[in-house]
Amino acid sequence: MKFHRIPTDPNMRKLWLHAIRRENFTPSTTTVICEKHFTPEDYEPISRKNLAIEGF
Repeated sequence: MKFHRIPTDPNMRKLWLHAIRRENFTPSTTTVICEKHFTPEDYEPISRKNLAIEGF
């Protein structure tokens, strides 16, 4: 199972937090999201390691 860290870039982080859709959720610097919360469309076609936020 793969885990993804929430981006530190403020703009990308905002997109992720919106996509997560969790009220009152404040991630820490060590928060990770498991791959089961993403669909195949959320990943860039070249790699399952890199998420494409546009897929949300």
